[in-house]
Amino acid sequence: MKCRDKAWLAGFIDGEGCIEIYSRKYIPSNSIYYIVRINISNTKKKAIEFIKKSYKKSCCSYIQYPISKNAKICYIAQFTCEHVIKVLNDVYPYLKLKREQARLCRKMSISISKNKRKKLSPNIIKYREKIYKKCQLINKRGLK
Repeated sequence: MKCRDKAWLAGFIDGEGCIEIYSRKYIPSNSIYYIVRINISNTKKKAIEFIKKSYKKSCCSYIQYPISKNAKICYIAQFTCEHVIKVLNDVYPYLKLKREQARLCRKMSISISKNKRKKLSPNIIKYREKIYKKCQLINKRGLK
């Protein structure tokens, strides 16, 4: 991907995207696991198709149909798991508004990829919880 396309994508993520960490409870062991995700949505299909084409198999896309008669169809590109690291590494130098979320999500993604399928130490569990809470606070609506 060219530098100008990375800068464009960073601006698009800053304006139309969401960089987040969410948690889920794994019922059998009653443990928490985290998922890092980037969602980028827009009513222009061409923009989302460009993103999907740029990252090929790393990106999934879907359509959100309007729930009111005045709304438009929304096209969404989504990155999860290890694919997030590639995108964040590409756009990080150009991000302005969501740079801190990107930094935290990169940390979480690296922690997840290093410790896949391993029993986690209490320190790693605390480390992930701390990152998760920081990201949640930054993404909280209405916060200035």
